[in-house]
Amino acid sequence: MLAFVANDGSHTVSAYTVRPPGPLGATAVGLHPTGVGAAPDGNTVYAVNSGSNSVSFISSDTRQVEATVPVGKMPFDAEPTRDGSRVLTADYGSDMVSVIGLADHRVIATVPVGRLPHSITTVPDGRAYVTNSGDNTVSVISPENTVIAAIPVGNAPSGISATPRGDTVFVSNSGSGTISIINTATNAVITLPTGHRPEGIAITPC
Repeated sequence: MLAFVANDGSHTVSAYTVRPPGPLGATAVGLHPTGVGAAPDGNTVYAVNSGSNSVSFISSDTRQVEATVPVGKMPFDAEPTRDGSRVLTADYGSDMVSVIGLADHRVIATVPVGRLPHSITTVPDGRAYVTNSGDNTVSVISPENTVIAAIPVGNAPSGISATPRGDTVFVSNSGSGTISIINTATNAVITLPTGHRPEGIAITPC
């Protein structure tokens, strides 16, 4: 088990062992990496390079860059589908999501979403949920790479995370100090208060 950290200021991704904790070194990637995602099998991590509009695919074993894929402007987040066949990037500066096929590491679709897409989560049936911080919605993308719903949430939604079963999605609304809880079967939303300016969000496995 390894941990990977995106170093925005040094344009690298650092790797660490978890047990026992210790550094393994850094891998040079693109400019200003902001986020890191991991493949479901743990063999690859994805560094989102917001300054060079690309995603670096890094081998967990060798910690070398295996591929660099151009995407839209200012990508902020990259997340895999649950089956590991695709990686989706939130292209903050392009108001779209790039869909990367992993068979040959290329963009197979670009999906227009809301304004300023921030973060992505996926559910087991292949759908993806994208926070649009510029228009206070969550876009739902089908496995066929089309938007099938735009769900109103709180102000400036940022972080997003789904339960392991994919029945519920949680959204942190940094502009309104709330979380939106989405029922993925009906798109019904419950809103609850949080502290000031919530950003990241995570869900435990059980």
